[in-house]
Parts: sequence; structure tokens; C-alpha cells
Amino acid sequence: MNTTEILLVEDDAMIASGLVYALSQEGYSVTHCASLREARAFQKHADIALLDMQLPDGTGFDVRELLPPDTAVIFLTVTDDECNIVKAFENGADDYITKPFRLRELLARVKHALNSKNQSASVLTLGGVNIETPSGKAYIGDKLLDLTALEYRLFIFKRRKGENVVFENTPNAFSVRANIGILPVNYLTDILR
Repeated sequence: MNTTEILLVEDDAMIASGLVYALSQEGYSVTHCASLREARAFQKHADIALLDMQLPDGTGFDVRELLPPDTAVIFLTVTDDECNIVKAFENGADDYITKPFRLRELLARVKHALNSKNQSASVLTLGGVNIETPSGKAYIGDKLLDLTALEYRLFIFKRRKGENVVFENTPNAFSVRANIGILPVNYLTDILR
């Protein structure tokens, strides 16, 4: 089972215990740290971090700097100052929630941040081709490839099997080079019919 790992950095014991319980009930694996020092000792990968902005020995920004850039981050704070909110987003925050907050809203925001992170991770780059798997679109640079659904599925199938598939720009159209050589994309469709 692949459990989502959450790092919670919160110095208020009442808030922390409630969040650990609620997040665990949602099926998340939660590690709680009450300070920057404890967060520095955190060695596991976190999919998302919930960071209090005001810690006894630092700030949520300090903790953010310790995390890999692909970790989703939601700042939790009593500070609703516009400058801090803007600074949080400039430092990679996925969301910013002021205390007191409603628990169901926080859980919804956690799910949203995780979904956003997963969608951005579902853009594959293969041989110069960017594939947006949620939308089923393929690009070379910023040029959209005009692939049929069958051609798209063939491309994904070949890649999952570990076979080389390279798109090339030919005078007539884009082509796909599979292990059997270069074939025009439309020809591949004809073969599979």
C-alpha cells in the first residue's frame, strides 16, 4: 500500500494532536515535529508538509528550505498579513491557511494540493516529447502533435515496454520511429487497424 506521507510542523500541542488524529483517520501517515530543530532531524520523504509559520526556534520558511522542491506545502498561521501570504507563495507554497481554520476545509485543501502535485507529475518527457497524460496531449516543444487516440496509446504502450519511440519532423508530417524504423504516424494507424 502506498501511503501518503505528511510532515506536520506545529508547536501548539492541541492543534497538532487534533491534526495528527484527523489526518490519520483519512489514511495519511503523519509525522509531527514541534520545532525547526525536530524538522531538521526529519529524514523521511514527505509528499506534503503542513508548516506553522511561527515556531519557537524559527519559521515555516526555514522548514520549507529543508524540503525537496517537489514537496507540496501548506502554511498554517495566525498571520493574515498580505506581505507574509505573498512571500509564502513566492517561496513555493501550494496554499496558505489562517488559524483558526475549519478541519474539513483543511482536509479538502490537503487533497487538492496532493492532486495538483500528482497532475504536474503526470507530464512525461520522453525523447523530446512532452506528454500530458491527464489530457492525452503530446507536444514537441510547444507544438501540439496531432495524434489520434490510437497513435497516442501506441506511443504510451511502446514506452511502457521500454522501447524507443522518437518523434521526428518530416516534410509531410510528424513521424514515429519505433524499433522497426521510421514510419509516418498515419501509417502506424493503418497497420493497427
